[in-house]
Amino acid sequence: MDVRVLALIILLLFHILLSLILWKKNSLKRNKSISFSGPFIFFRTIRGKKFIESIAKYKKFWLSYGNAAIAISSISTLIVTFMIIRSTIISFSIPPEAAIRPEMMIGLPVINPLIPFWYGIISVPIAIIIHELCHGIESRVNNIKINSLGIVYFILPLGAFVEPNEEELKNTSRIKRARIYAAGPIANICLAIIFLLLFSYGLMIFVNPASEGVGIEYVMDGSPASLAGLKPGMIITMINDEKIIDINKFQNFLSKRNAYEKILVYTSNGEIFEIILENKYYFTQNIEDFGKGFLGVGVRDIKSFLDILKKPLSNIPNSLIIFISLPLLRMSPIEFPIIEFYNTPLPNNIFWILANIIYWLFWINLMFGLSNVLPAIPLDGGYIYKDGLDFLIVKLFKNISNEKREYYVKIISYTTSIIFLILILMQLIIPRISALL
Repeated sequence: MDVRVLALIILLLFHILLSLILWKKNSLKRNKSISFSGPFIFFRTIRGKKFIESIAKYKKFWLSYGNAAIAISSISTLIVTFMIIRSTIISFSIPPEAAIRPEMMIGLPVINPLIPFWYGIISVPIAIIIHELCHGIESRVNNIKINSLGIVYFILPLGAFVEPNEEELKNTSRIKRARIYAAGPIANICLAIIFLLLFSYGLMIFVNPASEGVGIEYVMDGSPASLAGLKPGMIITMINDEKIIDINKFQNFLSKRNAYEKILVYTSNGEIFEIILENKYYFTQNIEDFGKGFLGVGVRDIKSFLDILKKPLSNIPNSLIIFISLPLLRMSPIEFPIIEFYNTPLPNNIFWILANIIYWLFWINLMFGLSNVLPAIPLDGGYIYKDGLDFLIVKLFKNISNEKREYYVKIISYTTSIIFLILILMQLIIPRISALL
């Protein structure tokens, strides 16, 4: 059984047991600090309110932040909307194995295979706490009382929450509500930018290639490379008398080799491997490969990969998209054998653990922030969008009754939410349906 599935089953059983114990205890003592909504457990407390009050006293700063957050969230909503529409269009042309899976849409380690467990355990709570803390601060700055703080639990802690007084929030002005809703996701996006700068311009500037050449990521079992003794983590610097400076040189050289041709492979540690290439057809079963030379290694361009890590903002949007997509490309966390290709100021394992923590703090905060600015209820962006619609209808139809205005706002905002849900589901379904046709 897959370790991830086993861990999920154990956590689910623990959650059921905990729910039964708390439910029985709660039914006897009527403890208002614990409540249930389906399988979700809500733990509430008033602790932390004084801390929020102490930060909210810098009112001028937080009002400016709230106004800026509204503007940034509006721009972010447009960007995310474009990305979702574009991804939906692309889903018509990608194979099912390349399509996103349902568990990839859940931002929890153990469930989401993209999120490494320990890096997720560190970064997800930080993203959620910052998000909710800013909601709470902005609530107090805009004179909305906070009823309670707490966490939501289902299998794992799903998130923290700050509960403003619903009646006061409902009756306050649109601009104040917008500040409160925008404060959370924009805090995540700002934090993501800080961690990106810290990762690329604070850590990666100290990293250098261990050698010129291409790094070996994997060696195929039974291949000529495996039989000769090439191993992951080695760097190929030269083949025969041709210097290998990048992946293009490597591929160009091998593309001209024939089966059973003998080559000399030089590595950065000074070793020389005498290798007889095999017939590529026997490994690929593609008739077009018959007679071509085959080595049997997967390599990485050391310099170009480091350039992406060091300068994600140098070639927007291309470098930035690749940098954000590292988990999807199975390039993050950065670990063996990739870490063997670079020199770092600290021992390799320590340096790359630190770098991976900072990268995942960037990635989780960015995903959390961007997903929450979607104009779909119950996300923060959905409520901002709903208030924006309300404002627009008032300006366009000055004589409209309150009942009609509220009706139209509700219909349009919920229809938009359903449309976005359909667009996201299409990305799951379309590639799999296309494969059946």
